[in-house]
Amino acid sequence: SPLVESSMEVLVESSKKGPSIVSQSLISISNYVNSVQEVGERLKDLLSDIISSMKSQISFMAPVISGIVVGIGSMMVGVISKLSDLTNVDTSSAAALELGNIGGLFDKFNTIPSYFFQIIVGIYVVQIVYVLTVLSNGIENGADKLSEQHRLGKNLIRSVILYSIVALIVVLLFNQLAFFVLENSLK
Repeated sequence: SPLVESSMEVLVESSKKGPSIVSQSLISISNYVNSVQEVGERLKDLLSDIISSMKSQISFMAPVISGIVVGIGSMMVGVISKLSDLTNVDTSSAAALELGNIGGLFDKFNTIPSYFFQIIVGIYVVQIVYVLTVLSNGIENGADKLSEQHRLGKNLIRSVILYSIVALIVVLLFNQLAFFVLENSLK
């Protein structure tokens, strides 16, 4: 290592000047190595919170929150579509007349389909997991490509599966809930 090499060079040069200089040099080198080690340990302690936060975002927070956002977005598109259908179908009922005044807001042909939104958010999940995995691996292991690729594979698969499951469950639950509420409130 460069540290050992430079320490030995200092030792060789100081040996030319006498034993007392050698002993002072060895004490100085020992103090320096201890200081470097203490600084390294302190940095690891400071970075452990950041790495822990990154890992929780990779494994849980980003996929779950993104899945919930997709579910809410899908519910909103479904509600807009249902309200648009209600304002176009029956204009004689009182509820439809109330909705007819704001019917221009609920144009289902100008909304983004929920599957486009899900694809966009899914790409976001892949990107955020990729970036956070590369950063956390770089902080922990330096430029270790093998560890980086292993973690990328593991984290991407786990996060995409979790995102898909959460998105599917939330989309189904929220859409059923929204249609149930709409059907009961407009009767």
